[in-house]
Amino acid sequence: MIVLFILLFLIMVCTWRTRYHIYTKGLCSLGFILIAYFSHQTKLFLLILPALLGYMIGDILLCKKELFRYGLNAFLIGDIAFLFFYYHFEPFTYIELIVPVCAMILLEILAYYKIVDFPTYKTELTSYIFALVWLTTKAILTAFTLNTLSFIMMAIGLILYLISDILLAFYKTNKIQILGILNIFFYYFGIFLIAYSFSFL
Repeated sequence: MIVLFILLFLIMVCTWRTRYHIYTKGLCSLGFILIAYFSHQTKLFLLILPALLGYMIGDILLCKKELFRYGLNAFLIGDIAFLFFYYHFEPFTYIELIVPVCAMILLEILAYYKIVDFPTYKTELTSYIFALVWLTTKAILTAFTLNTLSFIMMAIGLILYLISDILLAFYKTNKIQILGILNIFFYYFGIFLIAYSFSFL
């Protein structure tokens, strides 16, 4: 499975500036679904499948500027679906909302001082960020509570996914190339850890 991820990732990177990029991104995202499927955890795979499909569709749609809004909505649906996955193992607690609310306040401060720049789709972006921070917080709390390798891997994967978006926000504002490269690596490695974690459930 690790070899499959590395192969798909390298193919995607090699075609990054070509017209085939949209296809190799989709192929890489499909690889994550296959990695989770081959864990042979059929019931759990079906629970996580809507989230992984949301991420795959979102990743493909973001390749086209005119489809950016729909890509964000697909990722938002994926994050919400992932939250429902977690609620099969741990119930909702109000404490998990503290961090996303603080994140929204921080985001408004950063936007006010022009440290990060909001494009046209502010509603979609803030909804997506709120859901992702909520999901990451839930993942960390669940990893501490259940303390199993699989949930620890999921939490690490979601932390990397969140970091990748933070890097992307600063890259869009400052255009520092290394931030864009790190964004790609952190996102795909994070989703790989999530998919591969099902082998240890």
